[in-house]
Amino acid sequence: MNELERQIMNQTKGLPPVALTEIFDFIEFIRYKKSKGGKKLPHIRSYEENYLKIMEKNELHHLEHEFMNYRELYPYEEITGESP
Repeated sequence: MNELERQIMNQTKGLPPVALTEIFDFIEFIRYKKSKGGKKLPHIRSYEENYLKIMEKNELHHLEHEFMNYRELYPYEEITGESP
């Protein structure tokens, strides 16, 4: 492994999965350009797919936190349709 490869490895440590996926997609794109073949890029959509999965997890966590103890804080009141 040369020095540049080591620097790249060090710079990617600790990055979130969505960032690593974006880096991987970029590497695949560079390899594709250099190969000059007509080979399709199998992982080109992985960034969007992984980003959505991560967003779903983050949103779910946010909602779970947002509605923690919701029933205790806001007890159910039956709506009768009558004006007060």
